[in-house]
Amino acid sequence: MSNECSVLKISSGISRIIVEEEKPDRKLHQAPLILRLKEPENEKPHVTWAEGTIDNENLGKLKSNCCCIWVEPRVWDDPTTWEQDECEVEHCRGHTLPTAP
Repeated sequence: MSNECSVLKISSGISRIIVEEEKPDRKLHQAPLILRLKEPENEKPHVTWAEGTIDNENLGKLKSNCCCIWVEPRVWDDPTTWEQDECEVEHCRGHTLPTAP
């Protein structure tokens, strides 16, 4: 901080002393601000289940794996136990092929 003094003489013989102080530039001494964005905690991706979803393991946990989807037991010789538009693949009873448009 430096002090500057100046003396002004006025014609009547009175003198004034003016002291001016330089204010330090705060922007030079201040650390830069860093903003970091965080994902809101309540907006995390989550799975929602339909009301008709069945809990396969009776543990209060719902599964989304296709091989764990419960399908009613069918009598293979009785076509009345099959749904009309159903088309299952060989490796998984819950995994069905898409229907043709």
